[in-house]
Amino acid sequence: FDFDGSGSPCGLDAGTLWMATEGLGVLKSSDLAGSWTGFNSGLAPSNRNVSAIAHTPQAAAFPLFIGLADGPGFFKYDAGAGAWVSLNPIPSTTTRTVRIGMPPNHGAAYPKVFVGATDGLYLLDHAANGGLGSWSLETLPGTGAVTAIAFHPGFDGCANQAMFAARFGSGVYRRVKTGPNPPCDNWAWVPVNTGLDSPYVTALSPAPDFSTSGVLVAATFDPTSSTAGGVYHSGNGGQNWTKVNGTGNTSLEDIHVRSLVMTSPAAGLTRTLVGTHKKRAFFSDNPTTQVWTESDGFESGPSEVYAVALSPVPKNTLCPPVSGGPVADVFVSGPEGVFWSNDSGESYRPLNRWALPAGVCPPLVRALYAFVNPNDCPVTKSLSGEAGVATPVLLAGTDGAGIWFRC
Repeated sequence: FDFDGSGSPCGLDAGTLWMATEGLGVLKSSDLAGSWTGFNSGLAPSNRNVSAIAHTPQAAAFPLFIGLADGPGFFKYDAGAGAWVSLNPIPSTTTRTVRIGMPPNHGAAYPKVFVGATDGLYLLDHAANGGLGSWSLETLPGTGAVTAIAFHPGFDGCANQAMFAARFGSGVYRRVKTGPNPPCDNWAWVPVNTGLDSPYVTALSPAPDFSTSGVLVAATFDPTSSTAGGVYHSGNGGQNWTKVNGTGNTSLEDIHVRSLVMTSPAAGLTRTLVGTHKKRAFFSDNPTTQVWTESDGFESGPSEVYAVALSPVPKNTLCPPVSGGPVADVFVSGPEGVFWSNDSGESYRPLNRWALPAGVCPPLVRALYAFVNPNDCPVTKSLSGEAGVATPVLLAGTDGAGIWFRC
């Protein structure tokens, strides 16, 4: 699940939201998930269990990538053909995609994507072999699926290759420099798990000012314990971790965390948002104080939060948020569909209108994606009611029913 809502006065009116699902493939919405349309041209019904989705950092430029939940298949969207194109599959018949990591400098000069799979971390050069791609396996230590990928803001693929990856059951690893540059290959993966009492990491998120602060947060979902795990904070780039679940009425009530992200919804504020297994969503404006607040608006669901996505562009403060809090758009997905917050995760409202045949149940939503593409939809009215601006386009991937979009 991902979103880029730049391009309008309120920061959400020219974006696209995609959702990867198990069963319905990819769904796309152009009106902040008000409705969804299948986005599955080129995908056979057998290729519609989509486990991961990601887009290039350049919002108006394709490609968009998806990986499958039940095999090594990997696809790139060809905007010219208007269809998904099958790339060379991950070179392992027993693997499947778990995460897609898009480097911040991705483009023609660096057409590479990191793919976390059940058996390791792969690097895809999707421009190689006539556009069918070539794969290489990273020498990432440990065992278990690669469940999280995060990049240093200055990552360039050569002089700066600093990044993080997590393996479920083995913990967190950082790519560090081991020799002079050039050459570009003097980098190696090292474990950074001091203070991390659960190795079952599900998410990693550097702070927006990571380059200067070294702040990184991690989330875990420990299937072996009801007391270990939760959210961890590091102020030195992962060298040391401190558990920040809190206690009492201001604690993180559910330490089985599925998703986590950090954002800066207002000047001087860095907010951590988490989605949990049974207690829905929480936020904290300073995890080191171990004070967490449960988000409002989930009276009817979701019972758990699978994914969290942000608009990377701050909204204009003239556009009022729901509850008067700091202004930033957040989307979450779960078994009950998609929910939207325009107050930095303090409160949510449901956004579910599925164009489904009679008798077909709403899809299970595992991931969402959004970016700015004003050409996708006509100029109409945004969800918040602003007239004369392009509505956002959203994509969703589903369990077995393909890719859907709304415009």
